[in-house]
Amino acid sequence: MQAIKTSLILLTRRRSTRRERILRDVVTAGMVQPSAEAPLLVNGKSLSGGSARARDWSAYISALSNLSIQYNFASIAVALALMDDSQNHKHDPSYVPAYPRTLAQESLLKSLVFAGAICGQLTMGYAGDVWGRRNAMVLTNFLAFVGVLGSAVFTWGGHIYEILMACRFLIGVGVGGKYPLSATMRSEACAAETSAYETAKGFFWQTPGAMLPYVVAVLALQAYGREESPPVEVVSAEFRLVLGLGAAPAFLVMLLCASQQDSEEFLALQRRRA
Repeated sequence: MQAIKTSLILLTRRRSTRRERILRDVVTAGMVQPSAEAPLLVNGKSLSGGSARARDWSAYISALSNLSIQYNFASIAVALALMDDSQNHKHDPSYVPAYPRTLAQESLLKSLVFAGAICGQLTMGYAGDVWGRRNAMVLTNFLAFVGVLGSAVFTWGGHIYEILMACRFLIGVGVGGKYPLSATMRSEACAAETSAYETAKGFFWQTPGAMLPYVVAVLALQAYGREESPPVEVVSAEFRLVLGLGAAPAFLVMLLCASQQDSEEFLALQRRRA
């Protein structure tokens, strides 16, 4: 995970050194005419002296995306502990957990999200180059939102863990795509000399994101109380709450993306390729 973060920061630094040269070359060649309505920004300033077209939400998008990444990675461990706490009752053969599972099921539930994350990292960055940063960000957050909502809403009946596995893989694709897209969107929205720092600030929110599932679980246990053998209904409400709250940051990012424009650097590159 640390290697991924380091690679993304190095990527944003290389991207920053290229940005001013690319934009100035495009304008000098007459391929793009800067205007007051859509100014080209270099080092945080418009080449035409105009102002930005719309408010920049990239800092919030980056923070919420990184918080969502780690929340949804960590939430499954908390949910599984709530669903089957038989490890705490090894010496009680009569104890029956609310949602018993096998070791194989537990391993798949914890690993499938990372398999999905690899797929998301490999595909969503390319989607951002083809469809635009904003559109790809909406898509990747929609996948995460659907996966999280499915984990909390559709996990009923005799195949609860199989449904949860499919949802976890979908969540992985969604949160994996946030890695390249959130870093790129924040980097391109900043001045060249501060883009690496601003991108790294977004990664800070992964730490609170990793802690939040445990905070939510503690609050849920306090709210519902914790008996030695809690009813299935109580355990069901607890684990669905922990998993379902992971949809909130993805939904907020989709709302912010509705007001976020693709960067002038990206638009200039698109026109250059045309």
